[in-house]
Amino acid sequence: MRTTHKAECSVCKIAIEELAVLIKIKDKFVVLCKTHSPISFPKTLDRHLTIKPTLEYVEANCYKWTFDAKKVKRFVMKNCRGKILNLFAGKNRLSIHETRVDSSNEFSPDYHMKAEKFIKKAQQKNWKYDTIIYDPPWNERKSKEFYNGHYIGKFTKLKDDIVSLLTNTGIIISAGYTITNFGESRGLELEKILNVNPKGEIRPYFISIEQKQPSLDSFIHQTKNRRKTDGI
Repeated sequence: MRTTHKAECSVCKIAIEELAVLIKIKDKFVVLCKTHSPISFPKTLDRHLTIKPTLEYVEANCYKWTFDAKKVKRFVMKNCRGKILNLFAGKNRLSIHETRVDSSNEFSPDYHMKAEKFIKKAQQKNWKYDTIIYDPPWNERKSKEFYNGHYIGKFTKLKDDIVSLLTNTGIIISAGYTITNFGESRGLELEKILNVNPKGEIRPYFISIEQKQPSLDSFIHQTKNRRKTDGI
């Protein structure tokens, strides 16, 4: 939302005389001067209209390995960014650089260990990722076919720890029957949804992209550092 009201920029603290941009970070509205806008920020809002997540639709089978569906794999690859962690990697490799973790050594992951163990290791070493792919066995058929029957319900307690591995505006790409896997309670907002329809008697499933929402203080700190790096 653009405003012509006089205000103080939340980043540089300089009084704004020119056209400014009003954005919402979590529950706060923030005014940015012309120098600091437009910015590539996940949610640009006015006081009345929220930008809803984008929705795409494809027809593809539900395979034992999620990324055997080429349309699904393309969607995920297209939306990956930065440093990537594939936490339940399985059989398929993405055509991008990724850190692959799996409890089975059958497909030569980078880390042959359970997700819980890797997450603890990453937390201890303060490893951060821009994209985390979260694709554990999310239905009964998948859980029986691999992971020895361990079902997604066993992994729900990991979600708080998984979020801790994200960078300030990192994303989690997840698959399953629910649209939101991590949610606002963990500081994430839904960015994109891929509705996958296998047709027939198999129920549709979703690939969801949720983005971490930074605090106002961290956003201002990052913007100042970016300006210093750019010599502004």
